[in-house]
Amino acid sequence: MSIGANILSIPLYAAVAAEVAVLGEKFRKAVADHPEHPRPRFMMQRRTCVYDRPDDWETAVRHSVDYGRTFENLMQNIGTVKDGFPEPVPYETVANRANYDPTNIRDNLMFRTPNEVIWKLQVYEGQGVDQYCLGLSFNLPFELQVKTLRLFIDEVMPHFAARDVAHEGDSQGEPSVAAAGY
Repeated sequence: MSIGANILSIPLYAAVAAEVAVLGEKFRKAVADHPEHPRPRFMMQRRTCVYDRPDDWETAVRHSVDYGRTFENLMQNIGTVKDGFPEPVPYETVANRANYDPTNIRDNLMFRTPNEVIWKLQVYEGQGVDQYCLGLSFNLPFELQVKTLRLFIDEVMPHFAARDVAHEGDSQGEPSVAAAGY
């Protein structure tokens, strides 16, 4: 008896196209290796910040770096934890410092204007991703989380919803990655 489980993938830092392609290939192989089961949905979660102007990326990147320094503490056990809260470790102690390069973070996570987010989501779709989960819990200020949601709802999702309406019947009845509301 099958439980009908779906897939959630949370790539951390690698280049979008490269890591999403690898995960997409693994997903397609798993589906092909088990034709006796219906195709599960494939959801991708990334840290996300949507902003109006291309120059507004620095705040999101700064918060992502700070969050990552606490994550590194937990994963590498290189700092202390006080009252359940890991301290952010010094940047110099982080093993994979290239992952924290501001340009790499901006380019590889979902930190973009609405039109750029649409383009990135189309790359994800091309690899078989059905749903997208906005990762907002990386100490991004609340007002930027709200703004991200508003821009995603108002400017990103309508692109996919309109396209889905125009192509109704072309797919198996599944909404596109962003129109699904995830």
